Amino acid sequence: MSGAIYRMLVRLGPVELRRWELEMADVLAMQLADARHEHGRIGVLAVWWRAVAEMIGLMLAGPSVVIPVVSVASTGAIFAGLTWALENSLAMLHAYRHVADKLCG
Repeated sequence: MSGAIYRMLVRLGPVELRRWELEMADVLAMQLADARHEHGRIGVLAVWWRAVAEMIGLMLAGPSVVIPVVSVASTGAIFAGLTWALENSLAMLHAYRHVADKLCG
């Protein structure tokens, strides 16, 4: 049962991992058996926790997530800067004239 759940988790992950799906499920099964034998239920939960955290990390590190996050963050920064500039246009005009007077004499 846990192998089937883990294989579904792998299918949700990066495409590159899908070809290793069966091998990864076998390794997880061995880790779960060792953890169950040595630490009981707590060990099994720890193995699952690491497996899920690793898969989430792989999903978040892929370009399908990184590129949109960077795009949204940079767009938000530009929007915030333009909004601030519009709200403070008189202060910016005053600062511009001050700098221009200093530079041009």
